[in-house]
Amino acid sequence: MKKLGETYNRIENILAAIGTIAGLTLIFINVVMRYVFHHPLAWTDEISVVILSWAIIIGFSIDLGERSHICMDVIYDAVKSPALRRAMDWFAVLIGLLYSVFITFYGGQAVALQVTTGRVYPITEFPRWVAYLIIVLAGIAMVGRYLIMLVQLLGKNREKGEEN
Repeated sequence: MKKLGETYNRIENILAAIGTIAGLTLIFINVVMRYVFHHPLAWTDEISVVILSWAIIIGFSIDLGERSHICMDVIYDAVKSPALRRAMDWFAVLIGLLYSVFITFYGGQAVALQVTTGRVYPITEFPRWVAYLIIVLAGIAMVGRYLIMLVQLLGKNREKGEEN
């Protein structure tokens, strides 16, 4: 299971890196074309936004897996009771899981709307639903991350129960 998690983390990191490099490269090429050759490539604006959006949203799942999201450490550190800290951990994971399910569900509705309306980007005629699909995929990835955290919390609670 640990090896699977490491592989998943590696894939996410590679995809985010490739997306970031590709998006920034397209922006750089467009800047050079615009200011050096006075002939901008309009399609790069549309494609780079989609690619960078995908890379950034993949980064959300990476941060969640590394537990590097912004959190209220001041409040958590002020709480001295282990039972209250466990309750705060459970609350945070359950709210995060609920939020992730919400994102996945409504992201799916957004994708379905884009598919049914047949909307495309004006220059490239690239289908807009592809850009929205990352919302669903990120939601699914975050649900997975929160389920892993839930299992870890269950493991901690079992350890606490065995100690008592």
